[in-house]
Amino acid sequence: MANMMPKELNEYLKATMEHGLVAVDNKGKHELTPRVRAVIDALHEVLAGGEVTISLKTPGNTHRKQLLTEKMNTVLAAASENPAGSPEPYGP
Repeated sequence: MANMMPKELNEYLKATMEHGLVAVDNKGKHELTPRVRAVIDALHEVLAGGEVTISLKTPGNTHRKQLLTEKMNTVLAAASENPAGSPEPYGP
């Protein structure tokens, strides 16, 4: 089966995994790292209509953050240029 994921999204997800999104145990089981799990849980609350508060305790590596932000923006720009298969427009 061919990879149907857009190249830009694949590159973004690969970068997030390379920077600690997922940990793999010695049996090959993939799990979100604990630091990431809390953020993903908060994201899911927001997507389910909830409200969360997030505070930054310690800034991370500025270069790494910029790289990930640029990759995410590339994904969004590519989706905007080729909206086939994109979700319905967001709105109230």
